[in-house]
Amino acid sequence: MLGTRAVNEIKGGASLFNYTRDAAVTWKGGCFPDAPVRCGGSKVISLRSYSIGQAVGQDQTQNNYSIRDDYTFSFDKLGRQDVKVGGEYIRQQTLILWCASCTGTLDATNGAVPASIESLFPVWNDASTWNLAPLSAISRRFTMNVSNTNFHYKIPQSLYAAWLQDDWKVASRLTLNLGVRYDVQAGANSEGYVFAPWINNDIPYDLNNVGPRVGFAYTLDDRTVIRGGYGLFYSQASTDEGHQTAEAVHQAAAEALYDGRADFAVNPYNGPTPTYAQVMANACDQSGNAPGCYRRSITDEINSTWRRMPYARQGSIGMERQVGADMSVQADYVYTGGRGEEVDTNINLSYNPATGVNYPSADLAHRPFQDWAIVPLGLLEGYSTYKGLETSFNKRFSHRWQAEGTYTYSHFRDGSDQPQQYSIVNGSLTRTPYPFAIAPDVYGGYGLAATDQRHRAVLNGIYSPGLGIQVSGLYFYGSGSRVATRYGSDVRDVGFNLMATQRLRPNGTIIARNDFVGLPIHRVDVRVQKSVAFGHRTLSGIVDVFNLFNRANYGSYTLTETSALYGKPSYNSNLAYQARMVQFGFRLAF
Repeated sequence: MLGTRAVNEIKGGASLFNYTRDAAVTWKGGCFPDAPVRCGGSKVISLRSYSIGQAVGQDQTQNNYSIRDDYTFSFDKLGRQDVKVGGEYIRQQTLILWCASCTGTLDATNGAVPASIESLFPVWNDASTWNLAPLSAISRRFTMNVSNTNFHYKIPQSLYAAWLQDDWKVASRLTLNLGVRYDVQAGANSEGYVFAPWINNDIPYDLNNVGPRVGFAYTLDDRTVIRGGYGLFYSQASTDEGHQTAEAVHQAAAEALYDGRADFAVNPYNGPTPTYAQVMANACDQSGNAPGCYRRSITDEINSTWRRMPYARQGSIGMERQVGADMSVQADYVYTGGRGEEVDTNINLSYNPATGVNYPSADLAHRPFQDWAIVPLGLLEGYSTYKGLETSFNKRFSHRWQAEGTYTYSHFRDGSDQPQQYSIVNGSLTRTPYPFAIAPDVYGGYGLAATDQRHRAVLNGIYSPGLGIQVSGLYFYGSGSRVATRYGSDVRDVGFNLMATQRLRPNGTIIARNDFVGLPIHRVDVRVQKSVAFGHRTLSGIVDVFNLFNRANYGSYTLTETSALYGKPSYNSNLAYQARMVQFGFRLAF
């Protein structure tokens, strides 16, 4: 406390986290031969509508240290003003031991799944029992990572923030909320890295993230208030591209395209797997495309000079009205415009100007960078729009009961712009727009998003008849959420981000974007509580019943068209979708 009008608060903290995961798939119950880190793992086999196998596990440690200061003071000038100014620093360091694709990935989607598929994988979690040779004829490529650092990567980040806010009561009926916040995230975007030719110490620090905010509350009368606001809010950029850029600097993945050999799926390199030194010594980009060279593939999306912190423009306007002595109703229109959302793309593709469709990734003659294989970038250039009418009713506890209800009607859309053409100019990666339209199924387009849900309602209440008994309940309703359907194979051979590019069927028809709408959700939860007082102590017995009527609610579906289970629900562990459950408990208050 600083006098009677100010207070300063300082906080410091440390958070230490470790995560380890071993692969469920093993080799004779042990390690994959020559696996460099942890145990288990196998080749990953991608088929139409199905994949099997698992890369070697990972070990991740993250240490966070933070310091924060908030200074709040009040004064009377042009009305009452409560001002807060503050700042925060977070040091985040992540150490990852991750063997991404170091056991290899076989793309066997160039044909229908063999009828004898079950016999090829007699024990799903023991890769030593697998017979991969029959998959050679439908293979496209095999890719495997090798490293010069045993797959250890350290990613340090520094996060800075500063803010100023003034809650200004201009008049008895009007209060303004004025604020601004500044954010910097250093380290997530691979600033200072060199990974030629894609990154040449040319990723700048993003230093212009100023987010102004304004809000107001206006009292129409003693029962009605109007509230609204608008602001720009920055978020942390995803850090996986930073991790994967560090990996790409110290590892290499040699692409082996199917060459017609009957044993390709078993022996893709037609001999021993090359070491890191061998891949680099004979890499096409290093040897000038010498005969027999290895085309390096980047297995996970990396950073680029175009990355900036994501942000959202958020706004709302609404009214709240008191009804009677203990009830109120409220309605708000809410808008959120998300920008800088992640979009992954393989930049080593070119497109046919007559059709707007990409040339297949395996078509070497049409690759923009013919001495490389797949080159994925993680761009923060997607966007989304949420618009919703959010309403509520509230009755405070009186006359032995209380109740609250909410209802939301909304639309949620997302998308991204079409891919651009990339080239190396004066040693730097550059891009320009294509002068023609790209087929929307190649990159996604714009429209209703996965998770879009039109209606959502929640009712809850408490009733106390006396004698220490209390009954409470909750009813939840959600209309079906929108989900993406895919064919089950990368028919276009985009080569990366297969989930988003599997809308084309072999017959030439295209699956509509996020076309599947799940079933509605209805759930009733009930609690009964009985309390008995013993002097200054109270003992309460509690019975909870979740999903009282045992309704079948589904949150996930099999949405690969080539699967025999297409359209059918699949398991989801979220509580909202579970069968009836009962729990008993007690509470002692003293």
